[in-house]
Amino acid sequence: MVKRAVLFDLYGTLVRKKRIEEDLLEPALQSVYHFLRDTGCDVDFESFRIIDEEVFTRLLNMRESDLQEIDLHTAYTEILPKVGVPASNDIINECILAFGKPTEECVWELWPEVDYVLKVLRERSYVLAIVSNAQAVYARRDLSQLFISHLFDVIVFSSEVGWVKPHKAIFQTALEKLKVDASEAVMVGDTFEEDIIGAKKIGLKTVLVARTEKQQPRLNTRPDLTISNLQELIGKLDDLI
Repeated sequence: MVKRAVLFDLYGTLVRKKRIEEDLLEPALQSVYHFLRDTGCDVDFESFRIIDEEVFTRLLNMRESDLQEIDLHTAYTEILPKVGVPASNDIINECILAFGKPTEECVWELWPEVDYVLKVLRERSYVLAIVSNAQAVYARRDLSQLFISHLFDVIVFSSEVGWVKPHKAIFQTALEKLKVDASEAVMVGDTFEEDIIGAKKIGLKTVLVARTEKQQPRLNTRPDLTISNLQELIGKLDDLI
């Protein structure tokens, strides 16, 4: 029997922020700074913020152009000497953990229909995967707090592959782990550039989750299906793969 697979994006597609207006960056930077201050950091918080922003802005610009995921160890190896702290592996690992502390109490929640949709798809013998542009150290924690990890056969994060969507490598990694051909799989996501374009290039069928007008496709390349709610998948998926 040929396996059929559904690959899901995570953030925005399966989960949403509990409080849309909440700023997650400020408390994360404060958490890192408080740790560094106890390890010899010789700059004030505003100076630390500027240094951190300069490094990550440059790395994010590079990520956007070459699609290589940011290595957090590389980022902090550059940041720490600039604030008077040795860039040892132990200190870098503590910085990474400190950045995630403000979100240890999960700030994400499932879209209302997600649990039902995933269970129905499993009952229909689809194999399921998550393919997400995310740092695994934080994303795996989020998944465990949302209690849906067990519903997926494969979970692939860009930080573990080294490439971000729309690079073909992250999609190919998921297909290889699932042991499924691209012609028997569909990618479901809410971001046209990341989730749809790259997936179509390697032969995946694509579904755009456009919960708002802003998410409607505006480029020449179009998804095979556009939906406003994941529950619409249940009646239409069999026609795609």
